[in-house]
Amino acid sequence: MKKLTALILSVVMLAAFACPASADIIKLDIPYQNTDPDLYLVELDLTNQVGAVYMRDAAGGYSNIVRQFLITSGGEENSTPTGTFKLTEMRERFGYFLNFNIYAQYWTQVVRGIYLHSVLFSRRNDTSMTRNSYNELGTAASHGCVRMLVEDARFIFYNCPPGTTIKITKKALNPELTKSLKPKASASKYKFEPDGLPSIKAVSAYVLNNNVPMRTGFSLGDHEIDSTVATLSAGDEVEILQAGKSWVKARFGKKEGYIQTKHVRAADSSDSPQSFSRVAAESANVYVSGSNTASVIGVLPRGTAVTLLEDSFNYFMHVEVNGLTGYILKTDLISAPIIDYGDPEDMPMMAQDAPTRYTIGPNGELTPFGTVPVVDVALAATPAPTPMPTPFMLPPF
Repeated sequence: MKKLTALILSVVMLAAFACPASADIIKLDIPYQNTDPDLYLVELDLTNQVGAVYMRDAAGGYSNIVRQFLITSGGEENSTPTGTFKLTEMRERFGYFLNFNIYAQYWTQVVRGIYLHSVLFSRRNDTSMTRNSYNELGTAASHGCVRMLVEDARFIFYNCPPGTTIKITKKALNPELTKSLKPKASASKYKFEPDGLPSIKAVSAYVLNNNVPMRTGFSLGDHEIDSTVATLSAGDEVEILQAGKSWVKARFGKKEGYIQTKHVRAADSSDSPQSFSRVAAESANVYVSGSNTASVIGVLPRGTAVTLLEDSFNYFMHVEVNGLTGYILKTDLISAPIIDYGDPEDMPMMAQDAPTRYTIGPNGELTPFGTVPVVDVALAATPAPTPMPTPFMLPPF
């Protein structure tokens, strides 16, 4: 019965390790000029290539047009989807298109790879607007995103916060409406006012896991367009350019790409890593407390990345791995600070029951692995820790 209970506890602990705690949601400090998602409604008419922003009226409807403008939606092969959506928190002030080597201002995500944004720019500066993208306003010529003049994209970016409704539809043909909204200035004469609002800084963050793909789009498998631009390791530092609940757009060195949000954590979050290390030994025990006779709650293979939380308990480092905290001998780690505390024989010992340890086989089976040594008498000044559930051998990240 005891073995069965231990096996059940091991399975429960395995689930805890296999499903790391979700990272804090990262947020960019965007200076929204309106925070009410119900104040405006955005409508895009793909037939006439016209966009409009409506303000909520006294009756709760949307009959007041506050902006109307030409757009460029997706062409025949890369059509813009129709339907009703909610604008998301994925936004970027002046972003780079990973697959097309081009830039645009004021990105606001509609759904996955479909964004509202300005006309295109060849470089990340206001003077490099491409004339073709300006002249294409009023036609369907994009790769699925919706372009508009800088000032219109800017209004939506700052005034239509996450949760604002956007309707993408196809109305009856009205060529006169499209013609009436054509910009008066030619591409060479087009000017727009500077932003004037505080700059939006990228958020520094750390990668939590190993073998994390940075992608050119919102996909993980084989895709006709998306590809992996970098494979990240735990402890790698990235800059967050767009922040969403499921994905972030990040910069790693000179590369940019999309990473699943669960793999990153803001550097200034309350539980952000102070530093990282890796297991140097063939394997390293993770103890429930700072003693080599405390319960072993996991065994990490060589190369496993750990977060260093606190330098304490003499020879031990307090660490975190996939949401689990414990203590590892400093001598088992690379780059962990090692301090000479004297003779190892003087290390404090604590009495602890010796639970059965299990290894995980290739098919997930659990096999008894032996027991943790027991010390008969603990130091009087050191209370025994609360017993933890039965441990197991951790699989590699």
